Amino acid sequence: MDITLHKILSLLWEKGESEIDFCNALGINKSAVTDWKKGKTKSYRKHLPAIAEHFGVNLDSITAETDIPETKKGSSEDESDAEMWELRREMAERSEMKTLFSLSKNATKEDIELVNEMLKRMGGGDSDE
Repeated sequence: MDITLHKILSLLWEKGESEIDFCNALGINKSAVTDWKKGKTKSYRKHLPAIAEHFGVNLDSITAETDIPETKKGSSEDESDAEMWELRREMAERSEMKTLFSLSKNATKEDIELVNEMLKRMGGGDSDE
């Protein structure tokens, strides 16, 4: 993932805006951000001035020449990055998830295991999974 896209996604996350709301605000296809993250297109480049204006930042702050090392497609690092963005999207769109994450920051491993067990039982799942 290049640094420009990384910065756009970071701004989106910091603002707590959903990808759909972002796309609607820019008047672009609702699947654009997903396509950008999957590397299908780099069409965000033609929208950079509008993106900078949307986030209220200087265009140069998004397009600086610093770069993030590329990962090989299909690598565990690439998959982990995609999973992380999905988790960030969930927290941005679902306030209860954000609250749960915030509360867990100071929890011990034992606290997390206890809550995990409670959630499994609430969901009807087998607690020995």
